[in-house]
Amino acid sequence: MDHVESATEQELVTALAAFPKELQRLLDGYAASALRRPASDGGWSVGENLCHLRDWERVFVDRTRAIVDQVRPKLPAYDDALWEIERGYREQDPAAALRQFIDLRQEMVATLSELDGDGWQREGIHALHGLISIRWIAGYLATHDREHLSQIGDALL
Repeated sequence: MDHVESATEQELVTALAAFPKELQRLLDGYAASALRRPASDGGWSVGENLCHLRDWERVFVDRTRAIVDQVRPKLPAYDDALWEIERGYREQDPAAALRQFIDLRQEMVATLSELDGDGWQREGIHALHGLISIRWIAGYLATHDREHLSQIGDALL
């Protein structure tokens, strides 16, 4: 999705729901060894990207639930700079990371699909960004998806 700012809430939900299928189509037929191979430019492998997507999806599912359930909850900031090492992304099974990401994304899409117009505007207080709305989260995820789809495509070259 190129124009996240101007997208409707339904367009965001549709884009977020479609992303796992895009990933599955892109990765279909690749051996696990290919998914673990670092990108030719030295960047993350497909598997590392999938672990990153999964771990951030968990964060955003939790943030969204907190915003839905509470009035302006405090949302901690996370520094993911060391997650790759601390969580052993290189050793994890890419297929398992993809399945876990898909489960979390389905949870996110279900939560977003239940919101009315006011629900999309509900906010939490992020430790770094200040007030962020559920709509902001959905737009951020849609952009994040596109960035990592590009990185995953590069890692497959």
